[in-house]
Amino acid sequence: MSFLNITDPKKRDAVVADYLATVKRLQQRNLNEKAQDLARDENLKEMFNPIVQSTAKSTEAITKELIPLREEVKHLNENLAVKKEKLGDDGDDTMLTSSSSSSSDLKNALEQYLTIMDKTKLDKYFGIQRTDDGRYMMGDKVVVVDKQSNIYVDDKKYKGTPGLWALIMLATPKYDDYTTDDFSRYGDLIKQTNLIFHPRNVTARSRPKSTWKWTHILTPIRQPIKKEKKDGEGIIQFLPSDIKGLTSKLQLLLAEFAAGNRSSTRNEIVIILDELLRRKKISRAEYTDINSYLSQCL
Repeated sequence: MSFLNITDPKKRDAVVADYLATVKRLQQRNLNEKAQDLARDENLKEMFNPIVQSTAKSTEAITKELIPLREEVKHLNENLAVKKEKLGDDGDDTMLTSSSSSSSDLKNALEQYLTIMDKTKLDKYFGIQRTDDGRYMMGDKVVVVDKQSNIYVDDKKYKGTPGLWALIMLATPKYDDYTTDDFSRYGDLIKQTNLIFHPRNVTARSRPKSTWKWTHILTPIRQPIKKEKKDGEGIIQFLPSDIKGLTSKLQLLLAEFAAGNRSSTRNEIVIILDELLRRKKISRAEYTDINSYLSQCL
């Protein structure tokens, strides 16, 4: 609107005054609305600020409480991952039968010996052998091996230590390769599998009893010792497999021999002396002296 087009001064002044009053009212209304908004914000802030602060404190407290729980869950997940890796992708720790195993999914000592090591170092007669039908055999028994290299014959479990596996699979295991406990378990395994009487891969030209293991390991570990009974029949005992047992047995037999029970103890003493000499637990001089003493007393 142009105020200049109004020729009447009074009318023009009235219109201008009305316009200015209208503008002032609008400005005042805007100011009132802004003041009301500010007041409302202050009221809302005053009303909800305690709740917000309380929620923040609760969140902080809950977060602190969750930190140990998160660490525990992380630890459990790590342990679960390690266990799963040990047991296999399926998470099953059940035994693997020889018919279901293969070199790609059975990572145990048996597969390592059969697939990785130099075949000339393996015992082809008295070690664990895989048959044409996929079974693993030792002596006349089926052998089952789990992923932790433990050995199962029938329902008996043998802990798969490196020393026991060396005794089983190597043609010439060294004395440093195994412990007395390994040697003892190996003796039990030999007895259960009838290994001495049932070597594997035997042909017309095979000579399992001429091998180093037969002479130095198998024969002494299950050397039969015949003792006379009153009715004239013989009973069979077996040598202890560990050094402590052999030494204790020798001391007992020497005491019996000195007490006069000579004919029935001499053979046992000689066999134990042979074994102790083989394992380098007595010297050649000690071996000779004891045998001389036995001969002189007869």
